[in-house]
Amino acid sequence: MDSESIFKLPVINLNKKNTNPGAEYWIEASNFVKKALEEYGFFVAVDDQHDKFSADFDDSIFESLRDLFDLPTEIKVKSTSEIPYFGYCGPNPLMPVYESINIEDATNLKAVQSFANLIEVLHSYAKKVADLDRMVSRMVFESYGVEKYHNSHIESLTYFLRFTKYGVNPNPKYNERDVVVGTLPHTDKNFITILHQNQINGLQVQLKDGKWISVDFPPSSLVIMAGDAFSAWSNGRVHSAIHRVTIKEGKEARYSLAQFSFVCRSMVKTPEELVDDDQHPLLYKPFDNFDLLRFYRTDEGQRAHNLLKAFSGLEDLKGAGRGRRTCNEIRHALEEYGCFVAVYERISLELRNKVFNALEEMFNFPMETKIKNTSDTPFFGYFGQHPDLPLHESMGIGDVTTFQMIQNFSNLIEIINEYAKLLSELEQEVTRMVFESYGILENQTDINNRINSMTYLLRFNKYRVPGHDETSIGSPVHTDKSFLTILDQNQVNGLEIKTKDDRWISVDFQSPSSFVVMAGDGFWAWSNNRVEPAFHRVVMDKRETRYSLGLFSYQKGIVQVPKELIDEEHPQYFKPFDHLGLLHFFLKQVQMGQLSECLMQAYCGVNS
Repeated sequence: MDSESIFKLPVINLNKKNTNPGAEYWIEASNFVKKALEEYGFFVAVDDQHDKFSADFDDSIFESLRDLFDLPTEIKVKSTSEIPYFGYCGPNPLMPVYESINIEDATNLKAVQSFANLIEVLHSYAKKVADLDRMVSRMVFESYGVEKYHNSHIESLTYFLRFTKYGVNPNPKYNERDVVVGTLPHTDKNFITILHQNQINGLQVQLKDGKWISVDFPPSSLVIMAGDAFSAWSNGRVHSAIHRVTIKEGKEARYSLAQFSFVCRSMVKTPEELVDDDQHPLLYKPFDNFDLLRFYRTDEGQRAHNLLKAFSGLEDLKGAGRGRRTCNEIRHALEEYGCFVAVYERISLELRNKVFNALEEMFNFPMETKIKNTSDTPFFGYFGQHPDLPLHESMGIGDVTTFQMIQNFSNLIEIINEYAKLLSELEQEVTRMVFESYGILENQTDINNRINSMTYLLRFNKYRVPGHDETSIGSPVHTDKSFLTILDQNQVNGLEIKTKDDRWISVDFQSPSSFVVMAGDGFWAWSNNRVEPAFHRVVMDKRETRYSLGLFSYQKGIVQVPKELIDEEHPQYFKPFDHLGLLHFFLKQVQMGQLSECLMQAYCGVNS
């Protein structure tokens, strides 16, 4: 499967005279480009009229590149960037002949000022390649019938230009094929890559059947390749090409230029027109293109079999990530039961084990240490040693996705921060799905506003084994006051949910990747009585201590019922309310011993 194959390259002529938008050849070329990117992830573009890239132009570019790479290393290493992979990269044991120098925002004249001898030629080159990038993306957008998004897409882009040198193979007997690794197999993380070389071949692309094919650049040609961001935007239609560079025995170095377009002024988001329940359910959440690049650099990103799926795939929800149908299924589960079980594999078993091991240590702290965990917000601090709940202890950290808020838990800082961020992403995705199912969220701004309005409480719970004469109740029947609650446990069951017909059912966390997603009172009020909160309790057996974690989401400021959820069948049940104020209201009732039969009705009911 790894052998090279004789293969007819997808080649198309894209000179300006041939490609006038709307003309017959434009439509034909657009369909070719779309199909080539869907099937192979790349194609070769030629310009037989030298409208963009003449032989003389090529010569001037690559002559300048030779001079650039001949500069002393101490000068080349000054090419740095805060963005991963955007700075200078020199030879290393895995890629002994590889060097690259990079320019961010390459179409901006100021960005190339430091490359004094290349200013004019590089600026001209970068603008021409950017024009080609825009042409290709426009062709694909039009072919999919979503051309209305193209202008905003173009405005969101920045261009990154990389100069690469692959030295002469230092050991022609490096392996049985007499090649040395120039770059390891990878996909690009951007939207579109346009690659240009000095006629020394080396690029190889892997086909969907696993075979590697060598790409021969005809004169005045470039290779145009789809990146992971393009694949995610297209909802998996466009194939992100796996490629590598291998250098065979020869006497001349290979020089190449690659211009990468990144979406940097908005999120990468699949147009709704490219989503349908049957053939193309939604595969990826909206994401930041540079965050994908940063994730790729992490240990988790490097280990990921499918980077996009690990970073932003929706299939982490059991049976979820599947478009409108899944949104409706989640909404129905919350309306019918107030909860559901999600299988969410972005939190690794290794991370979960670290968290629960740390919890055991934390609950073994002296009591004088634990009671220092206090908060001005009711129920956010330490709770324990209560005569009515002798089995239960808990500690909370408010605003847990903010790193500074967990400094007091020094041995847990990095672990809990990583865990909480991943769990909050699940909470945000579930909420987005329900909002979409109700027709509430129409654009990314609405989603971002909703996310920015939330604060998160992470609560650690310990339920010890009851003594011979003690109650088995770990926590009494209650609903949470949150918007959503996400529960995790150490595989010791005990959680029970009350159904609408007053039966109690035990919840089995089916696998180590299972989490219970539960609606709280805040969600009930927001949904205008559509989603009822789950009544639940913890009942302990006689064998093993149970540890659990709950992530509780609360909306900062005022919560109000969306106008879309008010109609004749569903008149407004709840007035706008302060979500965190609900906790103070509940605490006051507890202290006075006068709990309302329906807390939310007493707090913000229209008829209260």
